[in-house]
Amino acid sequence: FTQVPLPGNRSSLVWVVKPETAKELAALDDATLSLRVERQMQSMLGRVTVEPGRQIYPLSTVTPLRFAAQRVALVGEAAHVFPPIGAQGLNLGIRDIDDLVEIARENRQDPGAAAALAVYDFKRRPDILARS
Repeated sequence: FTQVPLPGNRSSLVWVVKPETAKELAALDDATLSLRVERQMQSMLGRVTVEPGRQIYPLSTVTPLRFAAQRVALVGEAAHVFPPIGAQGLNLGIRDIDDLVEIARENRQDPGAAAALAVYDFKRRPDILARS
């Protein structure tokens, strides 16, 4: 759930939910949806009034089976593709690089060795899959 401030005490909202939930939310009348949004935001902005013009866009991610193999490590968008909401791709990419540099330093004799890349895959997998 992302709230982007707009001029005039207005906001644009991006609410990422499963497709079934998106259809349910889209079918709500404005008053009911306004209450759902307000609850989701924990009333941080006070009373919420939904304006006409809701839109639904399907979002998807792409994640490879392995993040490293055969002397190649995938980082950034090569390792994970996410919708650009919340800058997850950028943040994950930075962590990919940090982990890969650390593993390369620990394996200076052969940073592309299968064992080193297996450590990279093992280390990055939970972080990446938690966001997909």
